Amino acid sequence: MPEVVTKLDTLSNDLKALANGAPTPLLSAIHGLLTAVYGIGGGGSGTVGGDIHAVFTAAATGMTDGAQILSTVAGKLSSLGGSVSSTAQAIAALQSALATAQTLTPGIPALSSASQFFSQISDLLTSLGDYAKAAAVLNELSTQFNTIAGQIK
Repeated sequence: MPEVVTKLDTLSNDLKALANGAPTPLLSAIHGLLTAVYGIGGGGSGTVGGDIHAVFTAAATGMTDGAQILSTVAGKLSSLGGSVSSTAQAIAALQSALATAQTLTPGIPALSSASQFFSQISDLLTSLGDYAKAAAVLNELSTQFNTIAGQIK
């Protein structure tokens, strides 16, 4: 259990560093790992390389799509007024509705994913306490997703 707490603490510190414009070792490590794995099989040639290439192309597309979502949410956060706590309460109400929908229609992964996404946005807002800082974090994540996607495609 202490290892989990340590890893969560590291992730939290990376997010705080990201909010303040500092480089993030976690995403740099992920990039290095993906680059190393992508190079297996001759960088996309041959059967194994071709399979890896297809997987990484799909992953790059997913990361690009995710980057667009993060960028859109960041843009919306930047335009919000009012208190962060009221937004967090609205997100909590949305999560309750998603939980109810998930109970009524089990087996739909999108409902669980949406709930987790909104939970993370709420946690980000609560920890930073500021729309502009949260938007900056999401924009930076979006940029890093696009960078990694471009490098693994």
